[in-house]
Amino acid sequence: MTVTKKLPKERRKTISLPTAGASAAATGTGPWTAGGTNEADIAAWGARTGRLDTPTVLAFATGSDENAFAGFVMPEDYDGGVVHAEVFYFTTATSGNAYFKGVLYSMTEGDNYNDAGTASSGSSATTVPSTAGEIDKQGFKFAANSVAAGEPCVLELIRDVSEDTANADVSVVSVKLTFGVGIR
Repeated sequence: MTVTKKLPKERRKTISLPTAGASAAATGTGPWTAGGTNEADIAAWGARTGRLDTPTVLAFATGSDENAFAGFVMPEDYDGGVVHAEVFYFTTATSGNAYFKGVLYSMTEGDNYNDAGTASSGSSATTVPSTAGEIDKQGFKFAANSVAAGEPCVLELIRDVSEDTANADVSVVSVKLTFGVGIR
C-alpha cells in the first residue's frame, strides 16, 4: 500500500491498493485476499494479456457475483469526509457494462473482525472499452461513512453481475481511494 499526498494546492490524499502480491484467502499476503468461494480468482496478468512479465490481477468471472477484500489503516490525516474509489480494470469483452460496487468497513478497538464494524457502499457501471485488453477505470464514492483516522479498514470490491452486461471476465489491476479537500 502506498499513500501519496498532493499538497498544498488540492490537499487530496490517495491510498493505492495494487493487486500485485494478491494472494489466496488462506495465505493472506499482500493487501488483497480472494480465491475462496464466490471470490475473484487471483491470476497472472500475463495469462490474461499474453505477457509473462506482468503482475497479478483480481479476475472477476462473469456469471455470478464475486468479491475480493483489501485491508489497510486509514491515514491519521483523514478528515472524515467523502472517500472516492477508482477501479482500474481490463476485459476481453468489447461491449456492455462492467459493474462494481464496494463496501468500506471500519473497525474500532474491541470490534470482532467478523462483525467488521460499520459499512458504507457505493456503486457504478461503466461501458467497457471497444478494444479488448485496454485499461479503463470506474469510479464510485462512499459519501456517508463512519471511518475514523487511524482505524483499520477493509474494502470489499464486488462485481455485481445482475447489473453487469460485459460477457467476459473483468480483471482488476488496482484500486485507488482518494479523500480530502475537493472530493465530493
